[in-house]
Amino acid sequence: MESVDSYMMEFAAADEAVSAGGGRVERMRMAKSRAMPAAMMAAPAPMRASAVSSVQTQTRERQVGDLFEYVIDNPVTVRRNQSALVPILLKPFAGRSVLLYQKQARAENPMRCVEFENTTGLTLEGGPVTVLDAGSYVGEAMLDTLKPTEKRLVGYAVELGVRVTDSIGTKKQAVARVKISGGTMWTYFGQESKTKYTFVSKADKEQVLYLDHPRPGTDWDLIEPDTPHEITENFWRFKLPLPPNATTAFTVVIRQPQSQTYGLSDLKDQTLAVWVKQQWIDAKTEKVLRAAFAIREEIAKQDATIQRLDAERAKVDADQKRIRENLAPLGDRASEKELRERYVRTLGQQEDRLEQMDKERAVAVTARDAARQKLADALNGIEFETAVK
Repeated sequence: MESVDSYMMEFAAADEAVSAGGGRVERMRMAKSRAMPAAMMAAPAPMRASAVSSVQTQTRERQVGDLFEYVIDNPVTVRRNQSALVPILLKPFAGRSVLLYQKQARAENPMRCVEFENTTGLTLEGGPVTVLDAGSYVGEAMLDTLKPTEKRLVGYAVELGVRVTDSIGTKKQAVARVKISGGTMWTYFGQESKTKYTFVSKADKEQVLYLDHPRPGTDWDLIEPDTPHEITENFWRFKLPLPPNATTAFTVVIRQPQSQTYGLSDLKDQTLAVWVKQQWIDAKTEKVLRAAFAIREEIAKQDATIQRLDAERAKVDADQKRIRENLAPLGDRASEKELRERYVRTLGQQEDRLEQMDKERAVAVTARDAARQKLADALNGIEFETAVK
């Protein structure tokens, strides 16, 4: 004789009923790694007698580490070369029919789903599901493994009676906050995305719709509505009613905080004028920044002196190289001796100039470095933060 196990599940709510059943020949115990045989889930409809089976069942679940198994208390015997459909689970299962809209899944229509909670007290293995409405076939789905008390939306068909359109607009918000610290200014603003969904229902009764709006990232905040029905890893989920034969609009606004930095040491006078006009800084900060412009002019003046001296030195070095090259072939004749003396006098004058340039350059470098430090101290001393109206 061979032992048989099969599944027979019945899901029911106060005003709705969902049932499931199916079977196959295998061992009496079933681990989580096994695939569940085909099941049948009836959409909202009154329960009918003997819809699945009249056999009384007694089934227990036993946890085995991360797995589980069903144990049937009453043994079942089937003759060789025969088969039988044996129920192992026949319990009420809370559920109802709802709609779920995910634009990524289907842009024009929502999916019809069974929303249910595992109230059986047992772990339900995943597998294919056939959905019946008042005994008529309406769709199929895949049921993931459900632990006791878990809730799940299982889509089984496209709801063609509801059409969906959406319009998306994005805009950059004005600066809302300004902060200055350590010689750097930060402006804080945001990028806002507004999506308006329009649902046109041709159904003759009110339906419950779940709307899954994508979450671009964890740095985006939900602005409108301020509270979702649920937050998943990739979506904000909203719950709303769809009145019969009516058009329903629903708007979702999300915002991403952004910022921009400015180095105050490179600030231009025109930029400062714009900041003052936009009220990003106060009068005290403006005064410090304008004083910094004078310090930067001193830095620029000393930099120009250093550059001029470096250019002059490069020219002298090139001239001295030419003179030394001309001195090398000169002999002891009177004309050559006179030319040599002339070259030597020129080299002497140039060496005197080089010494003078070194002194001038050292003074300029000292003055420039002092001005740079003064500028850094002035800018680093600014601590300012304000909300922009």
